[in-house]
Amino acid sequence: MNSIHWLSPGRPDQRTGGYLYNARIAAELRALGVLVEVVPLEADWPLGGVSQSDKLAPIPDGATVVADGLLWPGLLADERAALLERTTVWVVVHSLMDKEGGADLAAVEASALAEAHGCFATSQRTASIVAQRLGRDSVPVIVPGTHPAQRRPRPGANRLLAVGHLIPRKGYLGLLDALASIREPVWTLGIVGSLERDPAHAAAVQDAVRRRGLGDRIRFLGELGQDALERAYADSDLLVHAAHFEAFGMVLTEALRRGVPVISTPAGALDGLSSAAVRVVDSDDLGPAIDDWVGHPGALMAAQQAAELLEFPSWRGQAERLIATLGLEPHGYSTDWLQMREPYDHAARSLDLVQGLVAAVGPERATILELGAGLGSGARFVAANGPTAWEWILVDRDRRLLDSAASRLECATLQMDVHDLEALPTTVSAVTLQAVLDLASEAWLHAFAEWLSAHRLPLLAALTVDGRVGWSPAHPNDADVATAFRHHQTWDRGFGPSLGVASAHHLAGLLRDRGYSVRLHEADWAIPATDTAMVSAMIDGTAHAAQEAAASAGFSPSMVASWAAERTAQLGAVSLTVGHVDLLAVPGS
Repeated sequence: MNSIHWLSPGRPDQRTGGYLYNARIAAELRALGVLVEVVPLEADWPLGGVSQSDKLAPIPDGATVVADGLLWPGLLADERAALLERTTVWVVVHSLMDKEGGADLAAVEASALAEAHGCFATSQRTASIVAQRLGRDSVPVIVPGTHPAQRRPRPGANRLLAVGHLIPRKGYLGLLDALASIREPVWTLGIVGSLERDPAHAAAVQDAVRRRGLGDRIRFLGELGQDALERAYADSDLLVHAAHFEAFGMVLTEALRRGVPVISTPAGALDGLSSAAVRVVDSDDLGPAIDDWVGHPGALMAAQQAAELLEFPSWRGQAERLIATLGLEPHGYSTDWLQMREPYDHAARSLDLVQGLVAAVGPERATILELGAGLGSGARFVAANGPTAWEWILVDRDRRLLDSAASRLECATLQMDVHDLEALPTTVSAVTLQAVLDLASEAWLHAFAEWLSAHRLPLLAALTVDGRVGWSPAHPNDADVATAFRHHQTWDRGFGPSLGVASAHHLAGLLRDRGYSVRLHEADWAIPATDTAMVSAMIDGTAHAAQEAAASAGFSPSMVASWAAERTAQLGAVSLTVGHVDLLAVPGS
């Protein structure tokens, strides 16, 4: 299997553009069958200067390594050289140190980048500067992608939004100067971003708000999770961005993707973008530009309508570009794993809930929609235990998996992303899915419940992980590893931050609130010690996820590594159960 060891400057779950880019690309790479192991390296980056040999030594010889550009120049020179000698190292350059306030580090950064086997940038403007400094014709570019997002009508109340931590580079003092000149009509501004990254500067911004008498118009919302950020976008008419330098600026494309127009200083995300939804201005011109739209509702509405027409690359497409750039083979989702787990999936599933679905739909001819179908394992289980008159439409974004599924079950296929609920066919009698819900975000589950309810469709959702894991014999660190693993399950899997083990019960509540009758049934894997291949896969998969999340969950990655080594030594004598929940939801009459 393809694999990447991704070197992260500290905890990978931090909510800045660079960390979110890494996490979202990694999630899509995994969905494409690439094993991504994130290796957190703790130090005062970008200065570094601390030995990382204990974290770098376990990376196997011949591996492909992606090093975040924030940490690569700060690794000890001899450790960098040793890693380059035995692995292939690519550096992802999010921004440039001299543009982030470290002018004296520019030469160090260029020298370190020149040592790497390759580098790629997340914006064309950064790539052009790097290529010039390294004396190269070009540097590959893998820009941030976007997820499908619901576009809602704007509030129409001159509600402005700014997204970015309160640090000098983001230009908030200049933005306040611009806004102070606009008194009429009334506007408000919500600022999303941490006040803790640079407390002194954040205090200066807050003081500037008070001195300008804008305290009743400006709210500091702090650092928000994805669901809260989605609500902030939905409540906004216009995004304003005043950064002194922005290599890309993911918040700009995220706002436009949601139909929110943008006024911004120059940023990589806007380079070459020609649209009435965007105004790119110098800092001195921010005030007049904002006043043009805030003071003229027709102009702002036209900008919002223009934003509705814009499209941007998907995270999946950008992950595929990265696979090609790194010279890896595109495999798609691991069919070996899907085939290995299928007997346990079928043995665990509730026949009683399948019969409940049959009772809701009826035995006559009907069309059933299977979401996230993979190899069609879930549809084949229901088909084998349900009416032969039922017809199937299998939905997945991986064409290779769909083609394989269609060879095993007579069905129609639809290649698309299940994020786009409104594009799904609705002339169906029921929806089924298997091992999907625990990947989904709270926002997607709410949208899914609304979509099901709007079309009064029954749902059979099988094999949602619920957090129960039992190893036999027990190990002293089982509980800690399980906690770290569950924390990892809440990371972004392409839907936004996941609810993980809470997802089945959360969706059950949402559907009950919408008049559905809901039944839940435990559907647990029971993996015997004799199936050493499956036990080994469970040890490896659990350890990879738990190691990635260990530091942010309060545990040591080395503890997880020791647990995995000891469990592997027990192969042939260790068994386990993995808890899942099946859910049947039937709309009321």
